[in-house]
Amino acid sequence: MFYILSGTQFTNCVRCTVDGSKISTETAIPLAMKMVCAGVKTGGADIRVGWLNPSTGLIEEIPREIEYHWTSDDNVALFYKVNTTASTNLAIFVYWGNASLTEPAANSTYGSQNVWDSNYKLVAHMNQEPNGNAIGAIKDSTSNGNNITPHNFSTNRLVDTTYGKGISFLSTVPHTMTSINNVGISGASVRTLETFTESISTNGAIANIGTNGTNYQYGIWYLSSDMYFHGHGTTDYDTGTIMPTTGNVYCAATYDGNTVRTYVGGSPTAIPSKAIVLATISQSLQLGYRYSDNTPYLTGIIGEIRISNIQRSATYVSTINNNMKNPTVSGTSPFYLSMADEPGITSTAMTITPSETPCRTGICTVTATVTWQNQGKSSIIFTPKIITDGTTYAQAVSDVTIGPYPAESSPIQITTSTLTTGVHSICPYPN
Repeated sequence: MFYILSGTQFTNCVRCTVDGSKISTETAIPLAMKMVCAGVKTGGADIRVGWLNPSTGLIEEIPREIEYHWTSDDNVALFYKVNTTASTNLAIFVYWGNASLTEPAANSTYGSQNVWDSNYKLVAHMNQEPNGNAIGAIKDSTSNGNNITPHNFSTNRLVDTTYGKGISFLSTVPHTMTSINNVGISGASVRTLETFTESISTNGAIANIGTNGTNYQYGIWYLSSDMYFHGHGTTDYDTGTIMPTTGNVYCAATYDGNTVRTYVGGSPTAIPSKAIVLATISQSLQLGYRYSDNTPYLTGIIGEIRISNIQRSATYVSTINNNMKNPTVSGTSPFYLSMADEPGITSTAMTITPSETPCRTGICTVTATVTWQNQGKSSIIFTPKIITDGTTYAQAVSDVTIGPYPAESSPIQITTSTLTTGVHSICPYPN
C-alpha cells in the first residue's frame, strides 16, 4: 500500500480532522500539530503535509516546519500553513515514509520559512539548547534571520513543554536573551507580540522590545500573578487577568497605532485595551528581562515567541490559543477530532480476457477491482506489470490512465505484445 502527494510516493498517511468549532476564518494561518509518525526519518525530514482544498476537492501540498522529533517514540511536533473557515471541519494529511526524501530547503515552496508569512518578523520555537551562550543559538523560523543569543546559560536548560520544547529561565542566575538584530518595530507602528509560557513562578519580564525611555518599550510581563503590559512609564498597565502557571499559557498584545489590546488564553483581558501613543525605539527583542534596567528577571519556561508587523485580529488570537493549548487528538479540549490512517493505493488480482492462449497482439481488456485514494490528482497513471508467481511475465508497452475519479471494477485496457490468459496481478506504480 502506498500514497501519493505532489507526485511523490509515501508508505504512511494520516488524515487529521481539525475541529471546526475551534477555528475562525483566516488566511495563511500557522497551525501546530503533535502526533506519532512511526518510522519517520530523523528530524522528520521525510514528512510532507497536504490539505483537502474545499474549492477544488483535491489534496494539495502546503508548507510545513518540523519543530522537534522525539526519537525515543517518534513523536513529532510540527507547524503548517493553511486557510481556515469558521465552524467548518478541516482535513489535513500528514505523509511520511520515503527513504529518498530529505528536509526541504527552508526557503522552498513547501519549506519551513514559508509557514510564516511576510508579516512575521520573528518566530522562535525555543527548541535549541542555550548552554554555551553561542551567538544566534536560538533560531528564528522566518526568513528574517532574527536569531537570538542566550546569556549566562552554563547548564542545559532545553526542556519538554506540554506539547513541544522550551527553555527554562532562572531569575537567580539570571538567564536572559537578546535577538542579534533589531526586529524592525519602531515608533507607533502597528504590531503584535505573542508569548507562550509555562510554570512561571516569579515576577518577571517575559518578552520586551525597545530601549530606556517613556513609551519607548513594548512588552509582556508576569507581575503579581497577572499579565502586565509594559510600555515604560504612563503606558504601563495591569490587565487585571491572572496568567495561569500550568499548561501552555498564551498571551498576546496587539497595537493598531493608537490602542493596545491584550489577551490571555485567547480572550480579551479584564482591562482589554488602553489608548497609548507609543514611541518604541527600534531595538532587539529581550527575553527574561527589560532593556532599561534589566530587572525584573524571569523564572519560568518560555516555549515560543512571535512578533508581527500587523495587528492580529481577535479571531486569529482565539484560533491560535485553541490550537496551541492542545495540538493533539487526545486530552482536554483537543484541536483535532481524529487522526486516522488513510486507505492507500493497492494492487489486486485480475482476470485477463479474452480466454485465448496466448492473447492476440493488440488490445486486451482487463477487468479488475482496484482500490486507491485520489491523492490530489485528477487522474492516476499506472505502469502495469503483469506478474505470475512473483516473477515479471510481461510488461505493458504503454501506461494506463485511470480517471478522473474512477469507479471500482472499471475495465482497464492495456496494450501488450504477448499475454497469457489466466489470473495475474497488476501492480500499480506512480508514473
